[in-house]
Amino acid sequence: MGNSITDGGEWGELFNDIKIKNRGISGDITAGVLHRLDELANGKPAKVFLLIGVNDLARNITADSIIKNILFIADYLHQQTASTKLFVQSILPVNNIYGKFGTHTDKGEEIKIINAQLNMLAAGHDYTFIDLYASFADKTGKLKVNFTNDGLHLKGEAYLVWKHIVYPYVYDLQKNPSLIPLPQSVNFTNGYFSLYDCKSILINDYALFKEGKDLQSELRKKGLDIPLVDKYPENENYIELHLGKIDAPQLADEAYKLSVTPNKIVITANTAHGVYNGIQTLLQLLRDGSLVATCEIHDWPAFSWRGYMVDVGRNYQSMDLLKQQIDVMSKYKLNIFHFHFTEDIAWRLHSKLYPQLTASENMLRNKGMYYTEAQLQELIAYCKERYITLVPEIDMPGHSAAFKRAMGIDMQSDSGIAVLKNILKEFFTTFTDLPYFHVGGDEVHISNKNFMPEILEYVESFGKKTIAWSPGAPLDDKTIRQLWMSDNGEKIFHPCNL
Repeated sequence: MGNSITDGGEWGELFNDIKIKNRGISGDITAGVLHRLDELANGKPAKVFLLIGVNDLARNITADSIIKNILFIADYLHQQTASTKLFVQSILPVNNIYGKFGTHTDKGEEIKIINAQLNMLAAGHDYTFIDLYASFADKTGKLKVNFTNDGLHLKGEAYLVWKHIVYPYVYDLQKNPSLIPLPQSVNFTNGYFSLYDCKSILINDYALFKEGKDLQSELRKKGLDIPLVDKYPENENYIELHLGKIDAPQLADEAYKLSVTPNKIVITANTAHGVYNGIQTLLQLLRDGSLVATCEIHDWPAFSWRGYMVDVGRNYQSMDLLKQQIDVMSKYKLNIFHFHFTEDIAWRLHSKLYPQLTASENMLRNKGMYYTEAQLQELIAYCKERYITLVPEIDMPGHSAAFKRAMGIDMQSDSGIAVLKNILKEFFTTFTDLPYFHVGGDEVHISNKNFMPEILEYVESFGKKTIAWSPGAPLDDKTIRQLWMSDNGEKIFHPCNL
């Protein structure tokens, strides 16, 4: 609610939110807001953002009277609709440089007095005070010249700044964007980089071309079409992706520094992976799509293995759904996609040697739904593009009822081991770009004590690093243990808990 300054903003479009309604009226004063307050209160809005008072001053209404009216608005609104949250915004500065609206633009001192009182009285009248003044005033306390063309009303750039300031209040967020995972060092400062004024994305090394294209694509989703360049622009705002030396106590390949100043954003890292991580943090800083808060960030991973597991053996998931999850993983810098595709319920990866493994009659749920060789290759590549390692799992010898239905033999039998080795050989010669392989090994009675040692040795002969559930079958010293049960027998992680 407010006067022409509020009315001039296309708020629903600015926020891309049809629930945001503009109730600004050109020329309105505090008494005018009081007269239409019942209509507003009857609608029971979730929130009201009020900016009013400069037209009162132009009519030589005293500061005390304006404050009194605004406090009455606050008290009455709280009485009529207690669930409505009221945000009283500071009156904006004015500027007499254009020689227009003289009765408005000579009220700079009165505006400061009113704003100070509105801030001080907020707690006692159940409203939140939002200081717009500080971001709209120049060093002399006047409205910034680039924000106005008449000293009173606002240009488009100013509305984007306004949106940036109130955005966290509209959506109940903290002042600065939440960053997940929280970087090792974050220091926000008072300022912003204007996305709408960004002219280019600079890359200093062709090795970062993919990362540049990724960032360009993400910004295009926000309506910003920013070209890639390889030379420093002159007198223009830009984003720079830069390979350089970044110190980190661990995992330096993934470390980065992100610097946001009013004129540029620079992401520096030792590798393209580090730059990619920096881009994910930058995207979280872009929450309002208009401005980026100025800050300095230095980050490196706390953990080398940051995993996410899907159990498609029990419940098939489409390729589109898997890719959606991988996309979200990448945004939060997760780097291990654990693909559990065999279970008692079904075996979900097609084998040319043993097509009966994925036959409908051998599945108990989502019958006939499995992944082809080409689809798994596609998933591996999709992960790799996002610096994620796919870790496949064939659970053995437990959770293998689907294998037994298809093959008619138990995995731990001599013939079962022979078939399993054929499957593994086919897998490893087909999917060569996988450093890890998960052998399962949990929740099973071991009837053949040689089973797991023999399987582990066979998998390792293909140059794969083995992983297994623990506790479970006996493991060699080379195998990584993935805990699923605590010392007291309580399950702490397992696919059947998902």
